[in-house]
Amino acid sequence: MPLDVNFVHGKPFCVVFVNSDKGEDNLQMKTMHGRAFVDKGALSLKEPSGATFAVPSSAYHHILPNDGTDLLKQCDFYVIVRVSGMEL
Repeated sequence: MPLDVNFVHGKPFCVVFVNSDKGEDNLQMKTMHGRAFVDKGALSLKEPSGATFAVPSSAYHHILPNDGTDLLKQCDFYVIVRVSGMEL
């Protein structure tokens, strides 16, 4: 059964992209900030510019509350998305 992500709908949200292609000692990270949008169980992040990123459902179990890290800014929740084969 898919995880219900409706609890983040409309809230300030951050996606943290992490690339470890160059080894665990050389992580690349980039963030995308906006609001969470849930439609028919699918989670997306909408940036103030209007850009949208569909969060992969495989990352839904990794949604966490903001822990105060500066990188997360003023979001209520964040998710870490591992990527490979791309520069951040």
